[in-house]
Amino acid sequence: MADEAEPSGVRVRQMTTQSPSRLAMPPLVAVFRAASATRLPEVCEVLYAEGFRAFEFTLTTPGATAALTATRARLPDDAVLGIGTVLTLDDVDGAADAGADFLVSPIFSPVALGRALGRGIPFVPGTNTPTEAYTAWQSGAAMVKLWPVNAMGGPSYVRALLQVLPGLVLMPSGGITEDDVAGYLSAGATAVGLGGGFQGDAAERAGDLDALAARARKAYSNIPR
Repeated sequence: MADEAEPSGVRVRQMTTQSPSRLAMPPLVAVFRAASATRLPEVCEVLYAEGFRAFEFTLTTPGATAALTATRARLPDDAVLGIGTVLTLDDVDGAADAGADFLVSPIFSPVALGRALGRGIPFVPGTNTPTEAYTAWQSGAAMVKLWPVNAMGGPSYVRALLQVLPGLVLMPSGGITEDDVAGYLSAGATAVGLGGGFQGDAAERAGDLDALAARARKAYSNIPR
């Protein structure tokens, strides 16, 4: 079925089980929010060695785009690097200019989504409700972020949402740790965002990277096979 235009001018599409918005996200996404991005390229190297391939640098972290650029130079080509907490048109343009592979937002902004689509960058907006999730998906989102999913019912919410909207491609985030990976992916999520609880103190100057590596191994082992 061809896309149809709504009065808002946003083009919508028929729901399918595959998103045509051009993002093949690995199942584990490391989400970085820290006081400084200085150590994040090293953190990404540790996680990459344990099987992680997707990394999100949030704009609330000073130096996030510079860290993305530095990480790009240190990791193999199969690493997928994105910018998170994208709220404005300037955020979209800055992330695009930095070479981000994907953009993530805690909210659904049709304006920011439209700019990202215009620049050819997959956009993952944040949603809470079935209406928000469906509208974001129909408007061209590459995936739909459920945030903060730990306050929304966890894996049971993911499962319930997909029972009535089975075409959605979901990435829950918020309060997810390595112990929760299997539950969310088994509920039907395509990927999960692993943030502060998973990151621990790794981004700090004296942070424990060995502990991070152990958490990463556990997360990877919890992917349903």
